[in-house]
Amino acid sequence: PEQAQVVGAAASPSPSGPRAWLHLLRFRGGTALFFDLSRSAWSPEPPRAGAGTPCGALTWAEGCGHREKAGRAAWPDCIRLGETVRGTGGAGVFANLLDLGITRGCFRDDCRYSDRFVSDSPTACARVCAAIGACRWWSFWPSPSGSSCWLRHHDQHRTLMQDSMVGSVDCGPPSEPGGKAEPTLFELAGDRWGVGPHHPAHEWDLVGVLEAFGHLTPSQVQARDPSALQRSALRFAQQAYRRAGGLSM
Repeated sequence: PEQAQVVGAAASPSPSGPRAWLHLLRFRGGTALFFDLSRSAWSPEPPRAGAGTPCGALTWAEGCGHREKAGRAAWPDCIRLGETVRGTGGAGVFANLLDLGITRGCFRDDCRYSDRFVSDSPTACARVCAAIGACRWWSFWPSPSGSSCWLRHHDQHRTLMQDSMVGSVDCGPPSEPGGKAEPTLFELAGDRWGVGPHHPAHEWDLVGVLEAFGHLTPSQVQARDPSALQRSALRFAQQAYRRAGGLSM
C-alpha cells in the first residue's frame, strides 16, 4: 500500500455546513497533495515528530515538521503550490520597498511602507523577501492584471488558494554561477561617477541614471517601465560587464 506523511492541514470553506478539513499528504517521491481523510480510503496514523514525540494538533503554524523542512528542497521544488499565507496575526512585513526599486502595487500606493507589491515572477518575490531581514515567508499570487508578492513574518495563517504559491525565506533562486550575486549599478560604477566623455564608461546622463537606478541590479532595471533613462542604465551596465571581463547581461 502507498504511504504518505501528513505535513499540514487547512480548513476548506463550506457554504452549506461546517468547514471541511483537508490534509496535505507528502509522498515518498516528494509529491504533496490535499485529501479529505474523512471521505477517502486512507487509514491515517497519528503523525509523529522527531524522537517519537507526538506532533499534536495539526496546524499550518507548526505542522509536524512542516516549518522545519520547508524551503530545504532545491529551487523551484521548494515552492508549495496551491497555498497562501494571510497577513492576519501580525504576519505582514511592512518595509520601505522603494529602497529595492519597487514602485507599483504597494499598500495604499505607498511603497515606503508596504507588505506587498506587483511582482513579475516567484523568483523576484523570493529575492525581495531574502533582502528584508524580517521576512521569513513569501506568497505569490499570479494574475493577468498584475501578479502580487506578499511578505510575511510567519505562516500561522496558511490557507488554500488556487494558483497561489508559498515559499520560506530559504526557498529562493540560486545566485549567479560561483555564488556571485548580481551587482547593483552603484557597484558597477565604482569610483567612475565623474568620468569624462572620452572614458569608456561615460554616459552623459550617468548622474541621473545612478540617482534613479543606482541601488538596483541590471535585472531589476530591465524589469522597470521602458524610458530613455532606463535604456541609458542598461547600456551603462552592458559596458561595465564588458570591461569586467567580456561578460554580458
